[in-house]
Amino acid sequence: TYSNNALTVRVTNENIYISQITIQNTFTSNTFSGISGTQKNLVISAIFSDTSQINNIFQDLYWIDIPPLLIFSSSVTSSIEVSIGGVVTLLTNYYGIINIGVTTKPCNS
Repeated sequence: TYSNNALTVRVTNENIYISQITIQNTFTSNTFSGISGTQKNLVISAIFSDTSQINNIFQDLYWIDIPPLLIFSSSVTSSIEVSIGGVVTLLTNYYGIINIGVTTKPCNS
C-alpha cells in the first residue's frame, strides 16, 4: 500500500471491474452540437465492483491512456473523437444533436 495526501494505492490479487460508467453531463444531456472541430471536455465517472469510485477518470487517472479501455458511441457514426485527456471533438458538421455514450471494453482474462 502506498499513500500520500491525495492518493492511496493498494495492490491485491483480487479482480476488480467497472460495474458502472457514466458521462457526467459536462454538456446538456450527453448531447453535442456545433460545427466541425468543436471541442468539449468529457467528465466520466466509474464505480468499481469493490464499491470504490472515481469521479473523473480523465483527471484522476491522468497517467493512463483511457480511451483505448472504453467504447465511445454516438448517434451519428464516426462523428466524434476522444483524446487521451478526455476532450471530445466533433469531426463532421451535422444538422441535429449528436448523442454520446460510453461503455467499457470486455476484458479477456
